[in-house]
Amino acid sequence: TISKDDYLKNVMDCFVYDGKQYLMPVSFYISTLIGKESLLGVDGWTFDELFRFADEKNIFYNYSRSQLVNLLIENNITEFVDYEAMRADFDSEIFVRLIEYIKKNGIADDDYLHYSQYPMQNEVYKNYFVRFTDDFCCVDERNVFNLRPIAEYKYGYIGEEIVYKGYPSNERNGNLVYTKCVMGISDKSEVKDGAWEFLKLLISDEYQNALGSMCFPIKISSFEKNLSGSEKSSVIHRADGTFFKTEDVSETDIEKLRAVINSDLRPFTKDSSINAIIDEELEIYFNTFASAEETAKIIQSKVNLYLSEIK
Repeated sequence: TISKDDYLKNVMDCFVYDGKQYLMPVSFYISTLIGKESLLGVDGWTFDELFRFADEKNIFYNYSRSQLVNLLIENNITEFVDYEAMRADFDSEIFVRLIEYIKKNGIADDDYLHYSQYPMQNEVYKNYFVRFTDDFCCVDERNVFNLRPIAEYKYGYIGEEIVYKGYPSNERNGNLVYTKCVMGISDKSEVKDGAWEFLKLLISDEYQNALGSMCFPIKISSFEKNLSGSEKSSVIHRADGTFFKTEDVSETDIEKLRAVINSDLRPFTKDSSINAIIDEELEIYFNTFASAEETAKIIQSKVNLYLSEIK
């Protein structure tokens, strides 16, 4: 017998529509923005809060414009598109301010280099390793699928308590669920019994316990086994080319991760068609004298047209 109580409710709820569990995640990880708790406070922030921080601090270190578009807009698309009402919200003041922020603070794509592509004596390379301790940034984007990211940031790059700040969101619920595998059975399927047997196998103890360290299982008992068996330290690269092993994460650190997973999560949503519209118009905005307001209106019009076509 399968009981929903045996599975992580808040992750499962990301795939509930109209009160029904249409899709079943088999495994998952959390995508978030990690930073200093002493600076950023509790989990979650709105766009207005991000803008206030940006007036005084560097939010990101060495991010290109396209990376910031992907991080703040495209990974966060449900903040700007209401798929139930099939309506967009790109001509808002928040979106205008956001693309202005990205143009001002993101590195032009043609000029961008990953920190590792710079010579070791270059300031961009050296500052990467002290980006948090020397206040070159507030957050990093990070996927959390085991305990090593906690060790890397709390006991490595940041060196103090971390906060899972998440992507900016009107509801301050910016920690996103990515699924490695999500399954559903069509109501019109002619092989429902066989499909259900296959799905039961994927959420069974045998399969869930064998998922490994590159994702979290959806079953609670397997999730806890995964945590207890996970590598609790990480190896950090220094600017001079040497390495050091971090301290192990503590039970308090693990409990904080559990709290995030049991919090109000959002599913990651990707819309390639809308992303293509955004990329095309922002390419013009970033490289011409087009205004942010006019760019937002064009994106709004094109996306609403697309949404009307797929209703």
